[in-house]
Amino acid sequence: MKQNKFPLAITKLLDENQVKYHHINYGVAVTMDEVARELNVPCGSMAKTLVIKIPTGYISIALSGDKRLSMQKLALELQLAKSSICLLPKKDFESIVGVPVGAASPFGFNMPLIIDKHLAEQSMIYCSCGTLVDIVGMKSADFIKISKGIIKDVTE
Repeated sequence: MKQNKFPLAITKLLDENQVKYHHINYGVAVTMDEVARELNVPCGSMAKTLVIKIPTGYISIALSGDKRLSMQKLALELQLAKSSICLLPKKDFESIVGVPVGAASPFGFNMPLIIDKHLAEQSMIYCSCGTLVDIVGMKSADFIKISKGIIKDVTE
């Protein structure tokens, strides 16, 4: 039987930075709510990672699983016209990001990261590590430090 391997690049990053984390293999779930229920954690502590196309390339956004991205707030933060930014289309996601839709991690992509302030306020943050079945959980302060994200208010 083929065993799913936890992405080594992410564990290496966390280990090198002496971050205490736990890896959870939860099986396939369709929605953020299902993952949170299966893990028995608040949906607000689950980080969903979105990729946004901007005129100069791409940025990623980590926000709480129970929040929605406000394109208006994001455009204001980026000092761009709302019409010049858009969510990366699903059809292009895997070719640009390298993982399937729903598996994006806030770690390891060569693009700037914005962390929504509501996610940053959580005591623990759980995020994908590049697969549809693996999650890592860590203290919020470690998540912010390792991801090198900038905290902004970008949700509705």
